[in-house]
Amino acid sequence: MRKFFDAVTTNRYAENRQLLSFASGDFLASKFDNAFFQYVDPLLQGRQLSKLLQLVQTIFKYHDFQADNPYKFHKLIPSARNVHPEIPYVMIFGKAFRYDAIFNRFIYCGEVQYSKDFQLVIALDVGRLCMEYGTFGVVLSLLDLGHIIAEFERIAVDEKSGVEIAYMFDREEVKQQLHTDDDIFFGSVIRISNKQLASETMQFKSQNEVLGKNRKLIDYSRELSLLGVTKYLHSFTKIPEFQRKGEQLASSGDLSRISTGRTSANSSTGLTDLGVHIPAKKWRELLKASTQIMKRYQDKGNFTLHILVRNQGTEIDGYYCIGKQVTKSDQISIDFDEVLHDSKEFFNLEDASYVSFVTYRDSLISVQEQIYYSHVFSAEIIHHLSEFFTTKGYYTRPMKNFDDAYLKQKFIIHAQERVIYMLLAGNAVTSNFKYVLER
Repeated sequence: MRKFFDAVTTNRYAENRQLLSFASGDFLASKFDNAFFQYVDPLLQGRQLSKLLQLVQTIFKYHDFQADNPYKFHKLIPSARNVHPEIPYVMIFGKAFRYDAIFNRFIYCGEVQYSKDFQLVIALDVGRLCMEYGTFGVVLSLLDLGHIIAEFERIAVDEKSGVEIAYMFDREEVKQQLHTDDDIFFGSVIRISNKQLASETMQFKSQNEVLGKNRKLIDYSRELSLLGVTKYLHSFTKIPEFQRKGEQLASSGDLSRISTGRTSANSSTGLTDLGVHIPAKKWRELLKASTQIMKRYQDKGNFTLHILVRNQGTEIDGYYCIGKQVTKSDQISIDFDEVLHDSKEFFNLEDASYVSFVTYRDSLISVQEQIYYSHVFSAEIIHHLSEFFTTKGYYTRPMKNFDDAYLKQKFIIHAQERVIYMLLAGNAVTSNFKYVLER
């Protein structure tokens, strides 16, 4: 398993395995045979349940079309090549529903164990990303999961509900309740509870109490086995459960703009970064928020946030290292073109003034947990950081396309640390014009 960890992180460019035998056809989302399934209308439910179902729709539906972006259809959360491997399930009052992002609807899947808590099960159809990226698609799916958790937590906690996020749980039990395919990986379960929800009843009557198995039209089990990732996906059976309470982390600016204003400034003409001016007061807010964010992620390994700020002409220029402590060093001279691994012709970062990345140092927990937490938590960290820049109208581009060796050399990173995720942010020459999808 340690070799697999190396293959999807430090050695990913040299050891990534790919296949040409993937069946294509899952455009925008995983497809199911919905011919005999029933649909539920969120607007016909009680006030609290309706609000939660609409929250799921808000996060997982496709919001806009961008003609000048190589990847046309967009949700609020980022995903590598906009593949979005997630399959959201809702379990409430003894019934299970799957959210269909293509038609923006909830599909009844059958009876499950009764609970008054609202449970959002985030399943990952990792084969859809492995089709594009090979073995590397597994950890890209985990990064997507981290973005989803951070976004859902932010909005749900704003709504004053009790939120609990389960990272390690009985995945086999969930699979048996939902009758899903073997190539599905259950990423997380988010539970929401409040008194108002517990007092409501669901306005839905199923025509058939048991509707059979919840199967996709395309099963990637064979391909995942050939890629050598099946062993990892099925290795979570004996790991102790782990949950944490949701909380509202410090953030700067108008929270209502965070989701709708996010842009990666990705276009067919490439990205030219014009830099960003960060006032000293706003920088202190970001630094305080970053410190608070990093404190919550130290219980499953040693995470460190590295931030380089330049071209400000003020005392905030420098290299910041934020983990269990905060340190600042003098400015480090780097060539932003060398930070990238490839596709350098699409980036002009000469005037870029901000870059940050998260590193992870191996810990005493099992290797499969380290692979999971290093990517899920790193994505949560980067997502929370993105909030600061989005509220200011700047682009944010989370990336895995970096040169690990160059970063470790320039920032003098410990040999046992792995660079997991990077964030570019600033002003861009291009902007994405969005055609809002009304559904």
